[in-house]
Amino acid sequence: MSRKALTLSLMALVVSSMAACASPPATPGARATALPPALGLQTLSGQGFILHYPANARAEVYEDHLCILGPEIAIRPANAEWEWVGWAYEMDIWIFDNHEGLSAADWARQYILSQWREAQAAGEPFTGPVVNGQIDEDAIAEVSVGGLAAFQADWFGGDSTRRAIYVTDGKKTINLIFNLYPVENNPIAKVQEDVYALMLSTFRFSEEP
Repeated sequence: MSRKALTLSLMALVVSSMAACASPPATPGARATALPPALGLQTLSGQGFILHYPANARAEVYEDHLCILGPEIAIRPANAEWEWVGWAYEMDIWIFDNHEGLSAADWARQYILSQWREAQAAGEPFTGPVVNGQIDEDAIAEVSVGGLAAFQADWFGGDSTRRAIYVTDGKKTINLIFNLYPVENNPIAKVQEDVYALMLSTFRFSEEP
């Protein structure tokens, strides 16, 4: 299958979710509810925030984090004899307390440096945006998520960039993480970026505990 055909196939998967909503799975501690079929999005809620995601994806709740998984797809690059099978896209969501009421940028900087110090103490490799004990300013940015001030940090992910977005309401910090690939490594990379941008644009905090 050509790169163009692969891209169009995934786009069709995403667009098809705009036509009908799948029944949301039952997940403890979080709720996934369907919006009207015309919108083709489901809603993840119940953790103090609301996030919409494509109807053909699903929300999973694990012991320590949540995850949005796109539909399973198969990719066979042109002239290749192998085929990759996996999720069309994946977003991990971690929830932390923000006891000091810090801004997203201040909280994230402290958190990243604390992770670096832990890795140093344990003699483990660290792939985050820290150089010589200082935040690498070229790998971070202050951004906006759903109209809220947020902080972005890029981690080395091998053949991809592991992007972490931090957003807070002053009580909790939500960390949304996903991988960004160059098109050379993943022919559907641009479509994945569009899906992540769509989901991030819907994020907002709620009054739910």
